[in-house]
Amino acid sequence: MVEGGALEPQARLLCESIRVHAGRYRGARISAISPTTERRPSPAFAAFAAAHHVDYRELALSVECSEYRTSNRVYASAWLAERSSADVIVVLDTDTVFLREPDLELDGNDVAVRPVDVKGMCTAGPGDPFDGYWQRLCALGGLDYDRLPFVTPTIEHREVKASYNGGLVVVRRATGILQRAADLFGRAVRAGLRPRPPGGAVFASTGFVGGIASTMWGSSQAALSVAIWATTARVRLLESTYNVPLHIWDGLLARHPSLPLDRLVHLHYHWLCAPGFDAANPLTDGRVPLAPEHAWIHTRVPFANNSV
Repeated sequence: MVEGGALEPQARLLCESIRVHAGRYRGARISAISPTTERRPSPAFAAFAAAHHVDYRELALSVECSEYRTSNRVYASAWLAERSSADVIVVLDTDTVFLREPDLELDGNDVAVRPVDVKGMCTAGPGDPFDGYWQRLCALGGLDYDRLPFVTPTIEHREVKASYNGGLVVVRRATGILQRAADLFGRAVRAGLRPRPPGGAVFASTGFVGGIASTMWGSSQAALSVAIWATTARVRLLESTYNVPLHIWDGLLARHPSLPLDRLVHLHYHWLCAPGFDAANPLTDGRVPLAPEHAWIHTRVPFANNSV
């Protein structure tokens, strides 16, 4: 996804990292989608896209709960899956970057994903304050709640009903999972399903997301997870070197003390590449070991002040 403001430099960094570091996937087709007319990136992005062989699309998507801007990814992914001829689609959060060639093989599976970072709005089962939301979502999605397996979040030791991080999702297109997730998300919104109570304030890669979006935070990933398990049980869990959550670095190392820092593949930096966060960003302060071939990243990060 690409928009004016913070998402534009994020999109540039992600696209460049694929072209430089993705190995056998360096030449893969990249689709960068601008979903709404009121948030187009600068005119310079079209030239950037052409120079990096990125298929840049300007759409005017109709989405449910436009205040929750993550819904743009849900509907854009479904839009692309409906029109693509690719066997596999990789959906990426814009605030991510590749450091080396990923292993995106499905190996007989239909989906490859990482668990969520933390429990958040997930449910640990009956009696959990969020369990009612998940029970209703499964019912809407045509999934027996008991079929939804447990996973362990990246940072925490406790198990939760399967919820997968939307930052990196590998999907066999013919399964229709991306379209099913968009349909379920829309029906959940229309049914008034919101996982969080009013009054919260969520800070994301573009800043504070607002009251309505805060009540919806996590719902797109929940819809995806239910859509997956309503469709298939062939799910590959990617290794912890993928979708690495830089914003909770200390917790990550405490949970995974043997994490091979010199072999991290795909980083999810959230807001840390924005101006003013240098001292907290493991990508720029040396905590993530960068090889000489990664030096170009330091010329892009932190982003310029006019990009936030």
